[in-house]
Amino acid sequence: MRKKQLGFLAPELLIVLVLFTLLSAYAATTVNGLKESLRSANLKSDMASLREDIKDIYSSRPDYAGLNTQIIQDFDVVPPSFKNFSGPGGSTINISADGANNRFFTIEFSSFKDADQARAACINLIPGRPTTWDSILINGTSFHQGEFAEAANACSSANRMALRGQ
Repeated sequence: MRKKQLGFLAPELLIVLVLFTLLSAYAATTVNGLKESLRSANLKSDMASLREDIKDIYSSRPDYAGLNTQIIQDFDVVPPSFKNFSGPGGSTINISADGANNRFFTIEFSSFKDADQARAACINLIPGRPTTWDSILINGTSFHQGEFAEAANACSSANRMALRGQ
């Protein structure tokens, strides 16, 4: 008479453990990818919102003379993710009029705490299609419409970047 087997054998448990580990690893990478996509979408949305708010504030004026971070704070149009003027990667945000005749403004991110986060933010800030942004400045070099692929290459050593609008 055969004895009735109780429980699982070691090879069966090992197979279940390996499958569980593989599924857990896949789920973790998927969740991290989704979080990064959401972070990128939020950054682009907040930048578009901030740009429109700046344009609205200055719509009755001939230019952006006098625009600075304090004015944006006074009008309380800072997106929630930029409160205290801290941007992606712990960067500092500075908003100012740009150009000799103040016809443009810039939203600059600088003083990143982490080089990897600076690169990621830089790539996320580059518009993926024709846009209302005039140019993106990376480490002082200006890239205009049609040059955004070159701008992505410059992100590898980015520690300061800005979007320039009108």
